[in-house]
Amino acid sequence: MRFTTVLGHGKYFWWGKGWGYKPRINTDNFYYKMQWNAKRRRNLEIVEQTLPENVTPIDPNVYVKNRFNLDVNEPPRPFILPWPYSKRPVKGTSDDPKYKNDALIYQRRKRLVEPVNLPLHFTNSILQDELPHPVQNSLDKVKIDSKFIEFCQHRINWCLHHDTALRRLPKNREFPYLDQSPPRVYGVTTNRKENHLLQTLYDISQMWISKQYGINLKIIKQRYTSPNCILPLNRDNKFVILDLECDFITMLSSVNNETLNEVVAFDSNFMINTSKKELQSIHPLSWEVSFNTKNFYNNDYEFMVPPNSTIHSIFLSNNDVRNLTDKDFQGRAIMFCYGYAVQQAKLKHKMDDIEKIDLEKPICVQCVFTNPDNFKVGFVLFQLNTLRFNDTNVRNQVWLMEPKSVTDEIEQMMTNLVGTQSIGLYN
Repeated sequence: MRFTTVLGHGKYFWWGKGWGYKPRINTDNFYYKMQWNAKRRRNLEIVEQTLPENVTPIDPNVYVKNRFNLDVNEPPRPFILPWPYSKRPVKGTSDDPKYKNDALIYQRRKRLVEPVNLPLHFTNSILQDELPHPVQNSLDKVKIDSKFIEFCQHRINWCLHHDTALRRLPKNREFPYLDQSPPRVYGVTTNRKENHLLQTLYDISQMWISKQYGINLKIIKQRYTSPNCILPLNRDNKFVILDLECDFITMLSSVNNETLNEVVAFDSNFMINTSKKELQSIHPLSWEVSFNTKNFYNNDYEFMVPPNSTIHSIFLSNNDVRNLTDKDFQGRAIMFCYGYAVQQAKLKHKMDDIEKIDLEKPICVQCVFTNPDNFKVGFVLFQLNTLRFNDTNVRNQVWLMEPKSVTDEIEQMMTNLVGTQSIGLYN
């Protein structure tokens, strides 16, 4: 028998004790195939949904194709003579064409020294102890039965552990087998888990609200993924940019293209409750410590929303490797609520200088955020009463709700979720 071992085409090899197959050098494909075959036999749960009247579904493939064509067909770039016919800029210096003037940038991953006091001081806000009356009434109306809790646990367990898009997970070496390479495991990555958790919680809350209160035929609630929200500001003669990239936001839109009023105010007596109240002291710090000075940043400040719409909620996932506390994520949520509320005020009044805008009614925005520690979900309520940083006659208001775990405190977490998400739709 002749074996073509020189070309590497041999089916059997001699191992000294007998003939056998060639060993697998890279076992990633083998383990991926085994786990995929094991998980593909699961039965998918089909949840039937009844569409309201005068609503027709669209083909998702056609929608994605149209959106892809819009993103690809961009205007051509201007022609620039190549080097050495033109001056060759040094990347990262002031000769670089992308170099801009100094700006104080706040981004999503920025960790604040004073997690809550700094955002309150920067946004000219005060922290309220008790929840506002409309929010508390909405929470008191929520009655969740055990059957719905079991359904929520099933959905949350599915999105955290049984995602069909398997990714390569890092190899976890455990003591005392640190010298041995464990087999490759495929599953759901951390950042994908948190995004799936927010998407699942939003879907569950909308299902409960529709079943409890019915479908609102005048207002529709829409979800917008990865909104481009870059807010430029001027404070103390310094240029400030808030880069507010989040997972998705929800907006309330009018079905009949009528003018939609803002979400009902959390506190209608804000003039009395916030007048002449002092801000939280951050001495000896300055508000500038919460920003990074950069010369290279995105200057696409256009923020587009559908007409006759208002921002309702911000869904923000956090997957920091650092050991952050609940206050760190709450401070981050306050900055996001303030930025999106200011963007909405600028769109309504069509003015860039926010110091000249006089709000007729307060603007209310809420944020749903995650904490990677035991997958907690927290809530922040924000009411924008003034756009002036140094206004002492009236302040903005913030309410914080303690984060709850989706595994150990799921009933309280779902009560807070559906209670806050129903604000503006049925009250």
